[in-house]
Amino acid sequence: MPTTTRLDGPHSLDHETIDKVVSKVARGVFVIGNTGRDGKFYIDRVGRSDTGLRQALYDCIGTDSQFKFQLFLNPADAYVLECDIFHDFRPPMTIRHPESPIGRGLRCRRCGE
Repeated sequence: MPTTTRLDGPHSLDHETIDKVVSKVARGVFVIGNTGRDGKFYIDRVGRSDTGLRQALYDCIGTDSQFKFQLFLNPADAYVLECDIFHDFRPPMTIRHPESPIGRGLRCRRCGE
C-alpha cells in the first residue's frame, strides 16, 4: 500500500543519507520500504524512537532500500502516528502493535491497545 504524504522522503536507507537528513538527537516515526515500479512507496515496517531516531534507522540498514520519517517533540504525538500507520497499512515486517511511550500509559485510539 502507498504511504501517507505526512512523512519526509523517501530517502536511501544508508549511513550517509541518514546522517545527512536526521539529526543526532531527533525522535520521531519512521517507515522502511521501497518505491515500486508504479512510483508508489510501499511500507514494510513502521517504527518510532523516543530517544534516537538516527540509531533506530541505522539498525534497519539492510532490511530495505528506503525510509521516510517525521520528527516529533512529543512522544505521545509520535505514538498516535505510528499507530495510525500500523492500522492503515499493516506493514508485513511489523507484527506487534506499537507500544506506548515509557511512562505515558497511552492507549491506541484505533483499537484501545
